[in-house]
Amino acid sequence: MRDLAAKFGQRFGRAPVIVGKEEPTAWLTDTSQAVKLFGLPIVNTEQLISWTADWASRSMPSLGKPTKYEVRDGRY
Repeated sequence: MRDLAAKFGQRFGRAPVIVGKEEPTAWLTDTSQAVKLFGLPIVNTEQLISWTADWASRSMPSLGKPTKYEVRDGRY
């Protein structure tokens, strides 16, 4: 998340403000099964960042739903 925040910060010309700290029990995801089934994504991370930054910079609509990144029990 810090890396993504830094990349968005570069796009918007400002430093991200990170609140809190990473926990040693962070949830990690193994996508190897998805890659076996569906192949590698056709859109890379840089393109997703570019599209999202463009969307946000134009104040386009959001669904307004929480990300729930803070959830620690696996219940989203």
